[in-house]
Parts: sequence; structure tokens; C-alpha cells
Amino acid sequence: MVGHGTGVGSKGFFVEINSLVGILVIFTFYTGQRALAFFKKGNLKNGVQFVLILLSLVMAEIITTMKTGIVVGVIYLIYFLPRSFFVLRKVITKKQRRILAELLSALIVVLSPFIYQGFAKEVTLFIQRNQYFFDLFDGNLLKFITSSRSVFLEKTFKSINRADNSLFLHLFGGGYYIRLDKPFFGAGRRVTEMDWFDLYFSYGLVGIVAYITYFKESLFNLLNSKKNPVKIMLVVFIVYSLIAGHVIFNAMTTTILAVALAYFTDNKFGENDD
Repeated sequence: MVGHGTGVGSKGFFVEINSLVGILVIFTFYTGQRALAFFKKGNLKNGVQFVLILLSLVMAEIITTMKTGIVVGVIYLIYFLPRSFFVLRKVITKKQRRILAELLSALIVVLSPFIYQGFAKEVTLFIQRNQYFFDLFDGNLLKFITSSRSVFLEKTFKSINRADNSLFLHLFGGGYYIRLDKPFFGAGRRVTEMDWFDLYFSYGLVGIVAYITYFKESLFNLLNSKKNPVKIMLVVFIVYSLIAGHVIFNAMTTTILAVALAYFTDNKFGENDD
């Protein structure tokens, strides 16, 4: 629960929360782009509905207190709000713009006290928590942003380069758990929790190529399709999995991946911006 006792964040509901944040981030982009698509067509009703869903997703990202989710949600809102304003200026009348501005102003006035009461304490705790970790990392911004993943990444590359069979490990990987430089000695390696790097360390360059080849038809249609919300959603999924773990190996997030890839299995779907 958020703010339960003296803590902040989500505890006890998930083994890990990267996958949940990944889904929230993916659908943040998807709903935002859908809202813009409806606004461009002058469909205010559906557009506003998607904006409300977008705001709910950003609030959910704040509740998780994960750095990536909050930063992505806030940055996307900074992009989305002026973008939607310029789109709406072209498709609605002055009277409609005035009514919309009045409704938004009233909504902000009504909801502001509730938002402040509900999130002020949690935001303060979130800042204090991250200040603690920033100080713990001696002000190292890269370690702080990546939650030490950059350290694990560097150590794993050094481990591979020290190994006698370094070339083999780069090509075929060394499995998910064994120590790469001394496979029969001591505990296994620490996974980086950056999915594409862990895939590379486990199965090598050949394994990554084989994995991507399995989706070649969908990826080809994706690259050749015009801009649409599902394409953006899939691109965000791939980028997020580069910096986070438990994404391409998690049942919740790979369900989203399967739906997006299925969308592009047939090229005619990839050409549809709706």
C-alpha cells in the first residue's frame, strides 16, 4: 500500500514491479497517442476518455514510486499537453475551446485538494527515499539512475573478457546463472536486470539473432508501417526492456508483446492507424 506505515511504494503484491511499471509505461504512450488520433479527427468524446485513462496511468506510475515510471509519465505529459492543445486548435471552434478550457479549469480546481491530500506525503517520502540512495551511491548519477545495473553490466563484460573462451561466450553465451569467467567455481553471476543484455550474456549474439528472427515477419511489417499507436507501444516496449529487467521474460509484459506483434503479423493491420 502507498504510504502504509512509514513506507512508500507497492509492497507484497508482486514479486517484482518492473513488469507492472513496463505495462503502465507502454499504455501511457498508447492511450496518449490514441487520444491525439481522436482529437485530430475532431472526436472529442473518445479523445477525452483516453485522456482520463492517460491521467489514471500516470497516477498509477506515481503510486509505484519507481523512478522510470514516474520520469516517463511526467515527460510524456509534458509532451502530450501542448501537443494536444495545438491539435485541438485546428479542429474545434472557439466556443468549443472556451467550453473545454472552462471544464478543465473546473476539474483542476475540484481535484487539486484531493490530489494534494492523497499524494503530498507519498511524493515527500519518494524524494527522501531517492535522496538516501543518491547519497548511498556517493552522488554517482549513472549508478543512481540505473539502480547499480551499470555496475553489474560492467562487471559481467569484464568477466567475459577474462574468460579463456571469451569468443565463445560472446557468440553463444554462458547460460543464465553460471559464473562466466570461472564456470565451475563458486556462486553464479549476478544478472544485470537489463533484459537484452541478460539475453546476450545467457545466449550470446547467435541467441539474440535467433530470438529476433522468430518475430521477423512482424518486425518487418512494423518497420515498414506508418506511425500508429501500436507501433509506438511496441517501440517503447523494446526500449524499456533495454534498461529494465523482468520484461521480455515476464508473462504479464510478454502478453502485451504478443498482442502487439500479432497486430503486425498481417501487413494490412500495420497500415491501419486506428
